[in-house]
Amino acid sequence: MAAVGIHFGPAAKRQHVSLYSQEVLGAIMKEAGVHALWITSTYRDAHDQARVMVHNIEKTGMKQQNVLYRGRPGTKILDSFAREAAAIADAARRGINTGLRPGFAMQRHMIGVIEKEIDRIGPENVSRHSGIQAILNVFDVDPASLVPNRRNAFLQAAKHDPRVTHIIPPPQDPAFHFEIAQIGDFNIDPRTRETA
Repeated sequence: MAAVGIHFGPAAKRQHVSLYSQEVLGAIMKEAGVHALWITSTYRDAHDQARVMVHNIEKTGMKQQNVLYRGRPGTKILDSFAREAAAIADAARRGINTGLRPGFAMQRHMIGVIEKEIDRIGPENVSRHSGIQAILNVFDVDPASLVPNRRNAFLQAAKHDPRVTHIIPPPQDPAFHFEIAQIGDFNIDPRTRETA
């Protein structure tokens, strides 16, 4: 098999995925017969985490997100979202103009509300995407970037690779969520927030 292609989407930064993690991912791809894929998310600061959570709530619904974050601090973020959405809906029912019509203004408002709550709790407590990447490197692979008949082989290869610390596949997560504990040298600043 020829060399594999690991591509990065606009919200994902190559410098946040270690060479070690890229080697592990490349080996999984070769094992599964996958020639190319896209990484869509890497390290996230509080704003990026809020943006992703609001997008996922809008895309998959609150119930699915509660399943994803159950028993973890992320559920407090979801509770904040639900409270704010209910307050806005209540104001609208009472004829109060909040200026937050559905669409971009509402989305920006909700991202701001969620970001403040993430900062309060601590981003690293909400998502492993926001932890120290030099210890546990976390990234997401877009399932749509894989040929459909190779997705199961990709998942099985990832599950059986002992270097993969944890993987959450679709539909439990919108993406193939990878966590890889780092060994030896790491090519990004361990104070990832400064490079985000």
